[in-house]
Amino acid sequence: MKLLGFHILFLVFSIFKGDQLTSCTHNYCHKNAICGSTGDSYKCFCKNGYHSIGPEEQSKRICLNINECLLENINHCVSKQYGGTCTDTDGSFYCGCAPGFKGNGKITSKGGTGCSDIDECTMGVHKCYRGGVKHSDYCQNSFGSYVCSCPSGLKLSRDKITCLPINECTDTTQRHNCSREAMCVDLNIGYECKCTEGFENGLEINNERCIDINECVVDNSGSIQAICDFVNGTCWNTRGSYVCFCKHGYKRNREVEHHSCIDRNECEEFMHNCNMTNKHVKCINTIGSFNCVCDDGFVLDTNKTNCFDVDECSSSVDSEDFPCIYNQLIKAQCKNSDGGFYCICPAGYYGDGKKEGTGCQDSSIHPKEDCGQAQSSLVDCWNNKESCSHKTSTDNFL
Repeated sequence: MKLLGFHILFLVFSIFKGDQLTSCTHNYCHKNAICGSTGDSYKCFCKNGYHSIGPEEQSKRICLNINECLLENINHCVSKQYGGTCTDTDGSFYCGCAPGFKGNGKITSKGGTGCSDIDECTMGVHKCYRGGVKHSDYCQNSFGSYVCSCPSGLKLSRDKITCLPINECTDTTQRHNCSREAMCVDLNIGYECKCTEGFENGLEINNERCIDINECVVDNSGSIQAICDFVNGTCWNTRGSYVCFCKHGYKRNREVEHHSCIDRNECEEFMHNCNMTNKHVKCINTIGSFNCVCDDGFVLDTNKTNCFDVDECSSSVDSEDFPCIYNQLIKAQCKNSDGGFYCICPAGYYGDGKKEGTGCQDSSIHPKEDCGQAQSSLVDCWNNKESCSHKTSTDNFL
C-alpha cells in the first residue's frame, strides 16, 4: 500500500507541473503499470501486487503478478497444515479456510479469525447414513473432516460413507475363524461355521473348532456310526471318515451294498503258500484260512507248506513203531518206498510181513489142497513135498 501511495503522489505532482503532462499522455507503460513524468520524459511504476522485469527502456518493461501465497510474510494466511488456504488473484490474493474448517483464514495476530475445526458429527452435517438415516453414532470427528464407521458385520465401501455387508467367508481383510474342518456360511450380519461330515463341534463358540468323529467306536447314543462288518472285519478311523477292512482270510462281498466280509478261498485264488510243485501236497480251504495237507505216507515240514516222505523203516526193529514182523523166530525185512513201505518175509514164510497185516505165515502148515486158498496176486505158490510152499515176492508191498 505504501508503494501505491508513492506512485499516486508522484503522478499528482507530475500533473501539477503541467509542462510534464504530455510526457505520460503518450506513454508506453505496461497495462499493470502507472506512468509518472520525470522532466521531459516519464517512468513506469508497477501497480501494487506486480513486479517489473525487462530492460531499462520503460516501454519494454512489463509488470508480472506477484504470487503472495508463496510469501508467508506477506499474505498472513493460516498455514495449510492448520486448515488455512491462500488463493492468488491478478495483482492480489485472499485467505480462506479449507473444507471442514471455519473462519476467514487470516491469522489472529493480523486481525483475522483464523481457521477452526468443524465437528461435523455434532453438527449433523456428516454423510454417515444407515438405512437412509443419518447416524452420528457411527461418525467420528477428525481434524478438518470426519470418518464414518460401521456396526459389526458391515464394512465401509470405497466411498467411505456407505456400509456394505461383510462376507467373512470370502473377504480377505476380515477373515472368518472357522477351522478347516468347518464350512463357513455367510449371514446378513456375521457368519456361521458348520462342521463338515465326519466332524462335530468341539464345544467352541459358533463351531469355530470342529473335532473328528470316531465312527468306529460306540458313541453317546450307544451305537456305532460306521457300517462295517465287525464280525469278519474291522473299522479304521480316519480324519473325517472311516475305512472298513476285512480280516485276514476274508474279502469284501461285492454282491451287497453294505460292507460285508466273506471267506476267501485262498486255494482257488492262489493266495496260499503250499508247495504245489510237489504232487503229494494239496491245499484245503478253511473258514478264514487254509491248510496244506499231504498224501498218505507223507508229512508236512516245519513250515507247514511242503510234504516229504515218511521213512517207516527208520525205527528200531525192536521198537513198537517198526512196522514189520520181527522177533526171534521171524525177522521180516522193511523196505521204504515213495509214500509207503513193504515187508519181506524170510524164506519158508509167506504174507505181507506187516504187524498190522497178514504178517509172515509158515508155509509148512498149509496142506497141498489149501494152496489155492492161500494163493494171492502178491504171493507165488507152488507144490513142495506134499505141502504148500509160498515164495514171497519182492513186489509184495502197499
